[in-house]
Amino acid sequence: MIRELPSESEKDITILIVAEKEDTSRLIGRKGIVANAIREVISVGGKSENKRVHVHFESFDEEGKKEE
Repeated sequence: MIRELPSESEKDITILIVAEKEDTSRLIGRKGIVANAIREVISVGGKSENKRVHVHFESFDEEGKKEE
């Protein structure tokens, strides 16, 4: 699930990506390489509109409970 969260500034966009624990591990990748690539691609779109994009990842277990 991907959602845009409310931001304090009009120039900021915060994206939340929520997935199961195993999928979140794949999204982040080794040493965060995949996560950084996702952030870079999304940031390119934000730069065209003079906005900063922040991407956050969260995981949950199979029962739907959010993991801390």
